[in-house]
Amino acid sequence: MMKWLRLSMVMLLLGIGSSAWAARMIPPDMQVAVLKSAQAPNVVLGNDKWSWLRILTLGWLDGSETYPLSANLKVRNQQNLFEVSGRLPAFTGEAVAVRINTAGQIEEMWILTAQEREMLRQRAAQLEAFMKKQKRQQ
Repeated sequence: MMKWLRLSMVMLLLGIGSSAWAARMIPPDMQVAVLKSAQAPNVVLGNDKWSWLRILTLGWLDGSETYPLSANLKVRNQQNLFEVSGRLPAFTGEAVAVRINTAGQIEEMWILTAQEREMLRQRAAQLEAFMKKQKRQQ
């Protein structure tokens, strides 16, 4: 009886501890971009790859857009800790996942790790392939 009690306690502790090691889950409705610049109350987001528009205009136009920050903005860094919006300039050039509210303001931003960036690229490629397949079947 005591053996089973010890075993169940160990399993319980392992179950609780393993959630701390789990990777963070980025919500699927986030948009991915690169943080080009951050000067409160706005940020500039752009593509992380060279577009034809940027090449043809010799870099003058790169598809970047300026977005206002929401008053209740939540920023998570690569370690999943909350950051204050005043520290956003330190993350210039980093890949980010953002959620934009109905007013066009950024209300949530996640600074991505290299692994998360690649995972989201693959997810986007799979979604695009699925949408093309659905379109061909119609």
